[in-house]
Amino acid sequence: MELEEHYGQLLGIESSWENYQVDLKLEEQRVDIRIEYTDDQGPCPECGAMSSRYDLRKERTRRHLDTMQFATFLHGEVPRVRCEKHGVKSVTVPWAGKNSRFTLLFEAFAIRVLEGGRVLDVIEGRTETDAKRLIDQALTPSQQAGVTAVALEMWQAYANAVGEKLPQADIVHDRFHISQHLNQAVDRVRRAENKELDKQGDSRLKGTRYHWLRNEKNIAAEDKECFAKLKKSELKVARAWALKELFREFWNYRYAGWAARHFERWYAWAIRSRLEPIKEKARMIKTHLSNILTYFKHRISNGVAEGLNSRIQTIKANARGYRSFDGFGNSILFYCGGLNMEPEVPH
Repeated sequence: MELEEHYGQLLGIESSWENYQVDLKLEEQRVDIRIEYTDDQGPCPECGAMSSRYDLRKERTRRHLDTMQFATFLHGEVPRVRCEKHGVKSVTVPWAGKNSRFTLLFEAFAIRVLEGGRVLDVIEGRTETDAKRLIDQALTPSQQAGVTAVALEMWQAYANAVGEKLPQADIVHDRFHISQHLNQAVDRVRRAENKELDKQGDSRLKGTRYHWLRNEKNIAAEDKECFAKLKKSELKVARAWALKELFREFWNYRYAGWAARHFERWYAWAIRSRLEPIKEKARMIKTHLSNILTYFKHRISNGVAEGLNSRIQTIKANARGYRSFDGFGNSILFYCGGLNMEPEVPH
């Protein structure tokens, strides 16, 4: 009973509830805690009036915070009471919200993690083996089983690693990397065309590189009139830019089916464009389309990771480099790992 009492105190179980069984499964790295309601009466969730116990609802399972490295779950049948004013109602569970599959403490922890993007671990290298090792180092087996989606760039080694280590998770190819690929194609068209025009004494494209790559809203006021003429011209880069801009509408759809139809129309135009860099990227996107359309299910990207990467590059620059990857990795975790550096004050 000492183990049950110990968990009861940790969970803050009230007197009406009793922690009557703790099942520790070492091989599965899992703890199952069963709780029952012991009173014949209970408060109505609507008005708080003590009412007679009516029956028990089907047992519910809720995910709790890990016990050390062990995934922890709470199980219990929620009683219903018959209130004279409000009829039959389920008693409020003190450790979880209505119809939630997680405890309040787990939800609070998850919100803190979501609000503060952080680095869990780092690995040197970009191979499939490296990616698998990173997943094993950063996530416990139970955490790996809980991953539902992973945002990553269109790098096959990463996709293979996720497919093997997190087979239940959807791969979502990052929208910002796709935009980056299209920007690269537009810039290749611009550079090639600029060389041709320069030979003819035409300098229209000189100094316009970032006009074609930035969001049009961010172009300086003094350059907008010039760019407006260029984008409406017969130049190849103007067609490449128009294709890039049209693809941006892909992300505005609510449903994958509509986005897929938009892509098919865009792809047909891109392939007929006679712009080889654009055609190359269009074929690449088509190859990975199924894992791009998953964005409309999960709506995740590498935006937070890119922000962390920018911070990591600053750390590297400020240190003037590192003698070993271990030193670099430790610095990344120190500054970006979300560590609580406050000393623990004794009570």
